[in-house]
Amino acid sequence: MDLYFAAFLTIPLVLLAAKELGWLRSSIWLIFFVYIVVGWLLVYLSVESYQRSLDNLVRNTPNPSEELLKNLQNDGAARVFATYFGWAHSVIYFWISYCVVKATSVIIKMRSN
Repeated sequence: MDLYFAAFLTIPLVLLAAKELGWLRSSIWLIFFVYIVVGWLLVYLSVESYQRSLDNLVRNTPNPSEELLKNLQNDGAARVFATYFGWAHSVIYFWISYCVVKATSVIIKMRSN
């Protein structure tokens, strides 16, 4: 797992938990729109990082296998999707994170009563 993908997974959970605990006083919509842009960038950087590491592996391997060469040549779809639809990944993951944080908050409040 690269750092860009790890950041993509943790940023919304941390921000939404901070919002739920009252540590973050900004609007949920502001958090949402900022994360859409940041998440889109992180998705793109994650795909580029993977392709760059695959390219380095092929260049540094004396006799790269056919499978490795095929993986390097089939990078177009992932890059195009990350470039044009990385925001969709961010929207879906933010919504899932929001539901998880809200459900956890409700469960904690029910147990404390």
